[in-house]
Amino acid sequence: LKPPRRVGTTTPVSESTAVTSTHCTSVLDLLSNDDCMRFLKARNMNFEKTVTMIKTWANWFTSPLPGSDATPSEILKGGDPREEIYSQYLPHSNLGEDKHGRPIYWEKTGLISSRFHKIKSLLTEDEIFVRHVYQQELMRERFLSCTSKSGKIINKQILVFDMKGVSFSPDATAMRLFRRTLAIDESCYPETLHRLYMINTPIFFSAIWAIIRPWINHDTSQKIHLLGSNYLEYLKEEIDISQIPIEFGGKRENFE
Repeated sequence: LKPPRRVGTTTPVSESTAVTSTHCTSVLDLLSNDDCMRFLKARNMNFEKTVTMIKTWANWFTSPLPGSDATPSEILKGGDPREEIYSQYLPHSNLGEDKHGRPIYWEKTGLISSRFHKIKSLLTEDEIFVRHVYQQELMRERFLSCTSKSGKIINKQILVFDMKGVSFSPDATAMRLFRRTLAIDESCYPETLHRLYMINTPIFFSAIWAIIRPWINHDTSQKIHLLGSNYLEYLKEEIDISQIPIEFGGKRENFE
């Protein structure tokens, strides 16, 4: 296995961080110093816990995913054979960067919620979970591209979820999937979220949020912003109007 080279070794590091980075490089040869810094931060700079976390990640990264022959390390090769289904029923877009060069992921979460009964008839729970890993690995590739483009380390993303049309009664499978993706993001993609904006959030969503918020790591939950229909000015604080899709009040075309 020889994954794409991870760019970025310029972050100032303490002695303990340097030791951990050396461990990553010599034993795993999968992570850059900045990748190791993410794992260190996730474990509050505890060396032993970080090493354990990285070893667990490395085993997962090179093992087949549930219900699939694909490993996270090679999941992007050949694309996704179910791309047509995702494009039709789970509208999303990897479009643009924020003012600091971070990649942005847009998703029509509310619309997906309203279609979830149909989605379950087309895709298994494991297939949807594997798609999430596919998206996270795609985002890691975007980090590399944005780093090269901006000339500085880019290792965090912005997510924008449009909650318009979200179901009042969340599907049990969807909720279970949400917990699975939370768990894998915290253990295998730590410290990659800069901000998550939930826009067009209906009033009743506060009841759903009260259920799911305890599942989310405290530090992560502080990065999540629930916004109503007057969201544009908040987005513009971090995203230039030229990078916001037209349908969300911006000037960027071709959401799909």
